[in-house]
Amino acid sequence: MDNRSPTPDEEASMLALESSLDVVYVSDMHAYYLAGQLNHYQATGDPVISTGNTHVRVNFLRKQRLSYEIYAQWLFDHSRHLNLRYLSGGGIKYRLFKTDIFEFDIGTGAFYEYEKWGNLARDGSQTINEMIKSSSYIKSNIDLSDQVNLAFVSFYQFGYDQDIEEVRQRISGQLQLEFNISAHFAFVIEGNIHYENKPVIPINKTIFGIQNGLRYDF
Repeated sequence: MDNRSPTPDEEASMLALESSLDVVYVSDMHAYYLAGQLNHYQATGDPVISTGNTHVRVNFLRKQRLSYEIYAQWLFDHSRHLNLRYLSGGGIKYRLFKTDIFEFDIGTGAFYEYEKWGNLARDGSQTINEMIKSSSYIKSNIDLSDQVNLAFVSFYQFGYDQDIEEVRQRISGQLQLEFNISAHFAFVIEGNIHYENKPVIPINKTIFGIQNGLRYDF
């Protein structure tokens, strides 16, 4: 928290909260993932960015070329008036190619999604949206050297919304560059982009971000 007000009548303060969590447990047959993130920046009483998410995923029979996944996610983005998004689903994962330094996978499945969107007028009203959606993704991972790794994943999701009698589509992508500093520490640069063709409320269709930080592996 930072308060640099020039005078008592001209209050200027900022609150910044950031946290992230990544937990992976790999057994001989299956893999379990838990990831979470919280970002909140507030300047002089008005939230600039307030987002958070938790993602749980299980990959069954992970060593096989064709494996199976189930997942669930909770998310909010108050700066975009998304009060809640919950989804859960499953699908298949197919390993197209794998070597000691490179892996390329594809996956497809379906999920249920429940959303609560706040009104842009901030009058307390909410729009509820529930849908069954299809989800497909491509994922790659390559070791550029002994110290540098590059990873990419892109999702395409769509579903037919009976309320508007149209298809809602979502495309997202994430690129991550990792520099290993030691056996436990790594410096990570991450970029992401997210597009929806028909947002539930009239907000920007495309958002993107770039972030970096240190990661510690136990």
